Amino acid sequence: MAVALSSAPRQSLMVAGSIQVPVGSLQSLRAEAEQLHANVSDLGSKTAQVVASVAAEYTTLINTLRPMGEKAITRIIQLGDEIEKLAADQNSTQHDALIADCKAGSIALHNAFDDAYNSAKSALDAATKEATEIVYDESQTETDETRVKQIIALATVILASNKSNLQFQQDRVNTESQAEQTATNARNDAESKLKNAKNVRIVRDVFTLGLGEAGDWGSLNKEMSDAESALRTADNNLEQAQKDYAAAQSAVTSALADIAAITALLPDLQRLGAIFQTERAQLEQTRAKLNDFTNTCLDLANYFGSLDAQSAPLEYIHNAAGLASAVVSLQNTLGCNTKLSGPFLTAPSSLDGPLEQIAKSTVPAGPVTSLM
Repeated sequence: MAVALSSAPRQSLMVAGSIQVPVGSLQSLRAEAEQLHANVSDLGSKTAQVVASVAAEYTTLINTLRPMGEKAITRIIQLGDEIEKLAADQNSTQHDALIADCKAGSIALHNAFDDAYNSAKSALDAATKEATEIVYDESQTETDETRVKQIIALATVILASNKSNLQFQQDRVNTESQAEQTATNARNDAESKLKNAKNVRIVRDVFTLGLGEAGDWGSLNKEMSDAESALRTADNNLEQAQKDYAAAQSAVTSALADIAAITALLPDLQRLGAIFQTERAQLEQTRAKLNDFTNTCLDLANYFGSLDAQSAPLEYIHNAAGLASAVVSLQNTLGCNTKLSGPFLTAPSSLDGPLEQIAKSTVPAGPVTSLM
């Protein structure tokens, strides 16, 4: 009786390398880092679910096969008693009947362990597939962590450029402030001259009958106009420099915030990477148990099958002691209440000869009763 286990493929959620980031855009770099972090977090959550699912499937498999295991152990105990009788009764009329019974029991055990093997193999294949995907996802997580570190390095370079620009704009503000002060002083000087000249102009106009104003004697108006024009230019330059400085200062502040946000993701990415390692180790433990159980079922199925196939001793179980060891391993894995006892445990070497005799005998098997 095979146990159906889920083996549907899981889709990896990682999208590392798929985001095109404009060079120099801190906001885009931050968006990429946050997307990578979100992907890893989501995949980490799904990986934990998969690991738990594989463990649950393993538990289901063991619970499902436990009744079969207990029946099989009971049948193996009976087989040991029958083999002892066979060894003690080599010449009676019951000899062939004992061999036929032993072969029938072996076939039933072969069939039971073969079914158990097929169920375990299905679960093992699914677990192996998940383990392979988790290794891939873990490598993607490491790649994403590396990319975030690269983003931090690139963002630091951009920050340095922004700080350099901020210093340039600060120097520019200082220069324009000095120019504005110089223009202010020039305007004030021109204004003072103009004010003083107004009194002179009144006197001049009296004596020149207004011709002094028309000719702008002394170029006083032009000097005042030039001073005011220079001040307006200086004011405009200073205003623009102050705006550019504010923009540069804002860029530095924003860059610091972006870098802080990106850098804050790194410890969590490293934590998630460690979780992947833990999850993978847990899945590998389950897979290793499944692998051992699957191989034990296969070895037992092949051994009991060989008793009716007139075959040579097998590679992995080639005597009664090896058989007993495999059965004990299986009963421990399944948590069977029925424990192996009798000659397979107490005197396994005494069964090797009769087991070989059964395997080589041409006597056909008796009626087979299923253990499942």
